[in-house]
Amino acid sequence: MFGSRAREPSKKFLPALAETFPKCETISIDYAVLEKAAHVVGIPTDDFGWNDVGSFNAVYELAKRDSNGNALRSQDLVVDVTGVYADAPQKKVIALLGVKDLIVVDTPDALLVADRHRAQEVGDLVKMLEKQKRDHLL
Repeated sequence: MFGSRAREPSKKFLPALAETFPKCETISIDYAVLEKAAHVVGIPTDDFGWNDVGSFNAVYELAKRDSNGNALRSQDLVVDVTGVYADAPQKKVIALLGVKDLIVVDTPDALLVADRHRAQEVGDLVKMLEKQKRDHLL
């Protein structure tokens, strides 16, 4: 690297990685590295401006919201709705009535409706899909 030829990994590396990696804790990079690396980058992590957009609630927090706290990225019809993040293909209308704090994400092959305060648990659904070998939905 950096002007020299990249080396091939040793024959022991890939088997060791395959054995060890699944045992590693699944945590975000901000928690695993950045919070502990302020001395490395020379910037206090509080001032770093990092946001782990690892959940739909994080996307909601970063999105522009209307006066009712809704972040709507589709052609929505909403009545008495607050704190909702909704995203669907441009030609699809999402009609919401009397709901609050939801995540609604529509893709060509799946629809997600979740309590926004449980957005981190979407990862559990992903694990279920992986276990069921439904990788085409990931």
